[in-house]
Amino acid sequence: MTLIPYYELWKVIRTAVNGENPAKITGYAWSAVGLIIGTLFVYIAALLCTHIAAFRVQANMRTIANANHIVVLKDGVVAEQGSPKALSEYDSIYSRMTKQQLIAQNWSM
Repeated sequence: MTLIPYYELWKVIRTAVNGENPAKITGYAWSAVGLIIGTLFVYIAALLCTHIAAFRVQANMRTIANANHIVVLKDGVVAEQGSPKALSEYDSIYSRMTKQQLIAQNWSM
């Protein structure tokens, strides 16, 4: 999707160099501008989705602390499992995540 505006700009240049109908140039140019704006919206939407997912994980970490049993997945595979207390006692993925959450909560400027 990101290369399509450049194709439209190439059509503008080709039309201008070949001396074709100048009305086509305006159409190609507006098409390129519209595609650039559309691409920006797609990038912004993707960025928002990743941030929403990160905030969702952080909010769920508080709920997980009250669970009886936790299963931690890494790359779709069970990496570790146990109670929150047991997982916090050694250097596990879960303990690192909870430490990072505490650091983030206490952060200030």
